[in-house]
Amino acid sequence: MKKFIITSCAILFTIIGYAQSQDEVAMIQGLWGQEKRELIANVIKLAPEEETVFWEQYDAYETSRKELGRERLAILTEYADNYETLTNEMASDLINRGIANNIAIDKLIKKTFKKMSKSIPALKAALFVQLENYFMIEIQTEIQENIFFIGELDSLMNDD
Repeated sequence: MKKFIITSCAILFTIIGYAQSQDEVAMIQGLWGQEKRELIANVIKLAPEEETVFWEQYDAYETSRKELGRERLAILTEYADNYETLTNEMASDLINRGIANNIAIDKLIKKTFKKMSKSIPALKAALFVQLENYFMIEIQTEIQENIFFIGELDSLMNDD
């Protein structure tokens, strides 16, 4: 299961990296959303009376998370587009926007956990948070492995 999730995350990031428009990104997020939903359904064993409320809350969470994901993608795209001409001001802006995005995601997860744990057992809501954190860490790791650190490209070119 873990290998499947890692592979899915890697494929998602790779495909999104090649997406040329917001429509393509939205389509990819939608496809990944279906696969993610199935993974969550397989891991979190919900009682029939818990299912409706959980999936309603999950869908509300996903709508907000996808918007934050698009913002994060825009920040990463801006970094990639300006990597070679990055200024102190641009770097500061990108970092501050990235931190704000991370904070917004954390607040969303906290809000979702609070809401879920009122309608389903807290252990199941916590399992959802664990899964969500796992997905995000895997995606962030894939992103980090595929972008240059500031100045890294220059040092690689100077080594030749």
